[in-house]
Amino acid sequence: MHGKWRTVDFLPTKDMEFDPEHPQRTADRLYVKEIDFNPDGTCVRRMKTGERTLRWTKGMVLDDKILTASEYERRNVNGRGYLFLEWKSGDYTYGGRVNVYVFAR
Repeated sequence: MHGKWRTVDFLPTKDMEFDPEHPQRTADRLYVKEIDFNPDGTCVRRMKTGERTLRWTKGMVLDDKILTASEYERRNVNGRGYLFLEWKSGDYTYGGRVNVYVFAR
């Protein structure tokens, strides 16, 4: 889990199937660029507009600034490991909609 993960896709819903060969969004349209998990329980999310330090624990990334807990899950797709992380922004805060960012090493 530790280390840097780069964003490879953004899924509009948690239930949408991820296809590495046909991403939903091109790299230039991804707001979150990467996330770096540190052994001390912190992680740094780098976005187009800057970066934010968050906390992580078993299966969750915690954002103390906007008070969200986003689930993450590691999955194998076509023999390669990916990280699926819920994106809880305004769509979630105001509408309950949970999107998902997909990361690869």
